[in-house]
Order: sequence, then structure tokens, then C-alpha cells
Amino acid sequence: MERANRTQSAATNNTTTGFLATTFENYFDGTVGCWCKIDEVPEGAEFIRNSTDRNGNITSTYWKLGRCIIRRSNHWGTKIANCDWWIFSETEKTKIPCWVWLQQHGGEFTTAIISLDKLRHDLSRPSKYGTY
Repeated sequence: MERANRTQSAATNNTTTGFLATTFENYFDGTVGCWCKIDEVPEGAEFIRNSTDRNGNITSTYWKLGRCIIRRSNHWGTKIANCDWWIFSETEKTKIPCWVWLQQHGGEFTTAIISLDKLRHDLSRPSKYGTY
């Protein structure tokens, strides 16, 4: 039933088969994308939200700038909730699980940016948040 609702939503949004238009309201639910590392959050970026762990510690912060999402986080890779978000790197070609990234980078926060147009919303992934 959930997949049928998401497929209907994709049809309503005039997207290609199997993908739903990614927006600022659903970028965090079932998306796949390769982010570009940046040194800092650009001036003028608008805060969206923080994500926290079970202890209330901030693990990710999100901003929007034009049609882009900026994320500052201590974990990148596959299996971030129901997303696969990795950072483009000439040296790290593998798409590692986010908990491996966290261990390899010692909890260090990394900031990256991606256009909504490059963050693909994959309908084959079950919706975790029911945003469709």
C-alpha cells in the first residue's frame, strides 16, 4: 500500500518512473546522492533543522541555499536512516556504511552540499517517515 501511494505521488509530480521529485519537505526520506564537500556553510544559508541521536546529541544540521541542501554531520555513507548519502572524494571511492564512516573519521563533522536535482528519491525504498 505504501509503495502504491508513493508511485501515485510520483505520477502526480510528473516525475520519471520509479522516482519522486525531491523537495525540501522530503529530501531526508529514501534518497540517494553523492554530496560535495565544502569547508563551511555559506553566508545566507537558511537553517532547516537538527537531527539528534538517542541521547539528544546533535549528529546532523541542515540548511538550504537556493535549490541546495547543506548538511554538517559526523556520519556519511550508506544506511543513514533509509538514505544512502556519501561524499564525493577522489581518495574514498567506496560507498561505506555510515557507522564505518563514523569510526574511520573519529566523530569529526564534515560539511557537504547537494542540489535537490541531484538527490534522487528512490521509490524502491520504504518510506520511513510517511511524508508522501
